[in-house]
Amino acid sequence: MLKVGDRFENPDTGTSFEVLRAPAAGENVLDLRRVVKPRTGKTLPHVHLDYVEKFVVESGQARAKVDGRAVSLAPGDELEVPAGTAHTNPANAGDDDLVMRHVFEPVSEFILGYV
Repeated sequence: MLKVGDRFENPDTGTSFEVLRAPAAGENVLDLRRVVKPRTGKTLPHVHLDYVEKFVVESGQARAKVDGRAVSLAPGDELEVPAGTAHTNPANAGDDDLVMRHVFEPVSEFILGYV
């Protein structure tokens, strides 16, 4: 089970995340801080039927697609992807690390197993 403070790193890309908030009694939210290295983080378009994803850029530059439209994100920008919406996760669009919050709500057993 994920715990606040847990950290994980992908040895191939250097991308990492830290658990900032984990599901607890009465809560159903998972909040991560992701660090995405330059020229990494691209995902294929996909849809989640049972949860909302929210991304908040803390530093760096990001690009994503939502319903086929390109979205650029800078520090302070927030992207909320409703359930059932085709999208790509924000990828690093700059030469520095992209640091962003990644929030899942409601979080499911699938997400906890996938993350």
